[in-house]
Amino acid sequence: MMKILKLIFLLICMCKCLAYSQELKSNHSTIIVKFHYQRKKIPDSLAIWAYPNANYWENSVDYLPTISKQHEFIFKLPLKCNLLNYRVQIINAGNAILIGNYYATPGDLVKLDIYETTGKDSLVFSGNGSAKYKLIAELTKIEETTFNALPNIKKGASSAALSANLKSLVSILQHETSNKYQLIIKADPKIGKVMKEVIGYHYANYDIIWADRLMHYWNVFKNDTLSRHILTDHFNAYDHKFLDESAESSVFSNRHFQYLLLMLRYGKLFNQKNGTVDMKGLYDVVKGYAENIKIKDRLLCEFFLTGGGYSTNYKVSVFDSLIKDASPSLISPLGREFIATNLLFKKGSKLFEGEFIDLKGNRFIPADLKGKVFLIDVWGEGCGACVMFHDWFEANLWPELKNIKDFVVLSIFDGKTKQDWQRGIASKRFTSTEYVNVSDMPLRMADHPFFKHYNVNYAPLLLLIDKNGNIIQKLNGNITKESFMKLVKEAIEAPDPI
Repeated sequence: MMKILKLIFLLICMCKCLAYSQELKSNHSTIIVKFHYQRKKIPDSLAIWAYPNANYWENSVDYLPTISKQHEFIFKLPLKCNLLNYRVQIINAGNAILIGNYYATPGDLVKLDIYETTGKDSLVFSGNGSAKYKLIAELTKIEETTFNALPNIKKGASSAALSANLKSLVSILQHETSNKYQLIIKADPKIGKVMKEVIGYHYANYDIIWADRLMHYWNVFKNDTLSRHILTDHFNAYDHKFLDESAESSVFSNRHFQYLLLMLRYGKLFNQKNGTVDMKGLYDVVKGYAENIKIKDRLLCEFFLTGGGYSTNYKVSVFDSLIKDASPSLISPLGREFIATNLLFKKGSKLFEGEFIDLKGNRFIPADLKGKVFLIDVWGEGCGACVMFHDWFEANLWPELKNIKDFVVLSIFDGKTKQDWQRGIASKRFTSTEYVNVSDMPLRMADHPFFKHYNVNYAPLLLLIDKNGNIIQKLNGNITKESFMKLVKEAIEAPDPI
């Protein structure tokens, strides 16, 4: 009898080991989250926003957990490639709070225990694949500590004080950059060479902390020519020391290309006497930055998808000519999709007739505005860029535009519930009751025919439409008041539709 029991026990162990080994070799990554709270309320739920190709410009895939009897939140993430970038968030009363941004790899079986502390919650990672999570957590913590300890300077400080501040700033950040890479090198070898490279590109980005601080000083010393000369000389002396040459693994880090583009933009800005960033000039720098075709494609995509890399002299004709010039280098699916989508927004193209609903639940189509010149402004709660554009539009354009009877704003809400929509309107941060307010509910952006037609998964989307329902221009958030008003007045003065 004992022999039979031992045999059964061995078979059970073998089955468990086999199942575990299959899990390790699977193309899934499993994350188990458990909260150890005494006083705080355990969250209603968690959610994961995953980016299958580690690119925020592409559609995210959202995952909700299964909940075990032990009140553990369990996520099983399918992986199409060897790396998956994702954000895990706490959901409480409909609000999302970020826990962290991580990378999953095939076969991960990671446990995240969250403990209540007097300050921020303590995160403890364990299990197969947890080494990279621990490294990410350590780098994130050190970056935050370093940022909070950086020296600052106030308006009116002397040029000598500015020079001393910059010397201290660069010394601290170069030291922390060196520490960062030593930490990555010494980290668990199980993480792997490529994953370590990706982590190096994506976390503790001291290069952009340095450049952003210089940009802040640039604005502080707006009317101080000598101080601005000091800032320019400092940037030119150190930018090559902070700006790492990108390896191909960098294409898995969306942050790297966001920050790299900003660094290149700052390089143009600091060296222009008139404080502008010429779109064609910045494009030439971006295009010539790397020989590697994947890196070139990724950086060009970032340039175009930000509407010209945040240049200050955006012009549709110039932008379109740059797309044509770059098209041979845009080899990725994202790059090819951008070219195809850009053609859909071509001036004179008929606006796709999507169907929306108003606040009373009535059907609405853009053709209902025939005879009006209108601005389509797509927004969603939590969209910082939407808030920035709305603030600028309300302050600079709406006081004049609201008196033009043939101009309206078509404000399109992308979200889950009418309650969220009404809260967004009431906040006055995204839209106004003076606009025509409609929503894509219940479909959301990923499934709505209008957004699928234009391959759009972002906000704000800004389109200026003429009286005949044709596209005048897809707008960039950096458009000037003068350029916008010129487009509107030309469209208003055009003959009425027949």
